[in-house]
Amino acid sequence: MRFKTVELIVEETPWTPNTTKLAPAKPEEIVGLKIAYGEVDLGRQIKAAGGKWNPVR
Repeated sequence: MRFKTVELIVEETPWTPNTTKLAPAKPEEIVGLKIAYGEVDLGRQIKAAGGKWNPVR
């Protein structure tokens, strides 16, 4: 099967994200990232920065 999709915009309004709920991660804090299949270069950069793969998550 092959599908062709389209996105339909029905309304446009200004938006300001609410940043008060999101605090930046502390340098020592462990955060989860989801890296898409095929993002080899990005995965290498993350590993070089100390990132570790968690097969459970």
